[in-house]
Amino acid sequence: MAVSFRRAADSARRVGATRPRGSTARAAGPSLATPDHIAAILAQPDRQRALILLAQRARADVVAAQGLLLQGSWTARDAVHRLPADHRHRDALTALVLAAEAVQFGDRPVSEGDFAVHVDAVKPLFQELSA
Repeated sequence: MAVSFRRAADSARRVGATRPRGSTARAAGPSLATPDHIAAILAQPDRQRALILLAQRARADVVAAQGLLLQGSWTARDAVHRLPADHRHRDALTALVLAAEAVQFGDRPVSEGDFAVHVDAVKPLFQELSA
């Protein structure tokens, strides 16, 4: 039996040429740090879904801004715990992630007031990321 890895090696070489091994560079994609994206999430009539989306976008944006490569095996908590302990938005992000988990996995309701508290807490984070 003969096995050839030539084609796979050529493919890996091409992929490696576009993104060096160990690089944290990511393909450019939409960021919530723009007013349009914030408005889209705030306009969500389902506050449970809106809170989950807000947490996902905030986590992804802050992790990328810190130069971390978000791993598929990381939970939202894992991603937040990998931020520097003195990160100025870590507490707000932790509270948002925990609230989103309670909504997503515990089907907890989200009042308009609770949603507003989380939005106000992470607004400075998005303003900083968009600067």
